[in-house]
Amino acid sequence: MNTLHIIKTVLACGHLLAVACAAADLRPSRTEGALQQCVVLYGWYSGSNNGYGFFAPSVGSRWQARFSLYDEHGHGWTEESMRPGNREVNLRHATILGMFARAELREVLAASWAARMFARHPEARLINVHVQIYRVPPMRDFSKGDRPEWVTVAVYSFGHNVEAVFAKE
Repeated sequence: MNTLHIIKTVLACGHLLAVACAAADLRPSRTEGALQQCVVLYGWYSGSNNGYGFFAPSVGSRWQARFSLYDEHGHGWTEESMRPGNREVNLRHATILGMFARAELREVLAASWAARMFARHPEARLINVHVQIYRVPPMRDFSKGDRPEWVTVAVYSFGHNVEAVFAKE
């Protein structure tokens, strides 16, 4: 074993130790000495500080927004919040949709999505934002036949000149 091989082995073992510590939630605080700050910085840059929560018993659920739109004649159609895009666009959408997990942000976030849909569809007069979560059952329930499903958590309605829609009825 030459010196370079020994150095690479020690660095690889150090990285694996950092990953194992992060997975076990053993992390140095940011305010301690220089060595701890270097470990924290290394974790940020390398990603070894990830908590690896996707192995947890209850993994966070996906969120989505679906829209039902209506024009001035009462004709309706639906759209999804996610449109085909590149990986970065999909990741950004998923991050924004994940904010629906915070109940205090749902209405504001739904209003923001509705505004985006009004800009995309100027003919729309009424938009319902259906906030949904992908409910994944625990393994014990899955083995009994329970299957993942989209569940509507809330529906928010936003109107633009809604009186014109209902005046024709």
